[in-house]
Formats: sequence, structure tokens, C-alpha cells
Amino acid sequence: MVLVGSMIFVLPYLLLVLLVIGLIQCKRYSFRSGFYFFFILIIHQLNFILTPFYLPKYVDYLGENNIQPPLGMSLAEVTMVFYFLDKLVLCIAFIFLIVGLKKLWKNT
Repeated sequence: MVLVGSMIFVLPYLLLVLLVIGLIQCKRYSFRSGFYFFFILIIHQLNFILTPFYLPKYVDYLGENNIQPPLGMSLAEVTMVFYFLDKLVLCIAFIFLIVGLKKLWKNT
């Protein structure tokens, strides 16, 4: 059980290191679409690591101070927007990769 708990803590940081290595390799070999892919995934991973710290505090702040969330949303809708933006960032990253690979294969 301790191994599982420690892996849950270590894996996001290990993935972040691997994404930085991929970013460096794409920069080295001038694969611009791959560079953007890894850059966006690094932003996504940082968001994944930091969201548990700032999202509950933001929701608590809104609830305790009786502040209306932006655009008239409910608190559930605010958390859903954060979830949706997370998935949207992933889709954008993979679109960059797919377009870049298609261009690369077309040139060969």
C-alpha cells in the first residue's frame, strides 16, 4: 500500500521530467510541431499538479465570501469548466502533433 501511495506522488513529476526531455529533443531536431506538443503537455501537467492546491481554495473563497462565480455560473459549473479546459488543452496538443506529423510525412 505504501508503494502505491508513493507512486501516486512520484508519477506526475516523473512524467513532467519526461515531457521536458521530449521538448528538448524536439528542439534539438527542429521538429516544431513536436516542440509545441510537448510544451502544451508541460503546461497541462503543471496544471494537473497545481490544481489540487488552488481549485479548492478558490471554491472555498467563493463560498465563504458569498461571491458569485464568473459569468453567473454555479460552483459545480466552475469546477466543470476547469475540467473541460484541461481536456481542451490536451486536444489542442494532439492536434499540433497530428498536423506536424502529417506535414513531416508529406515531405518524405
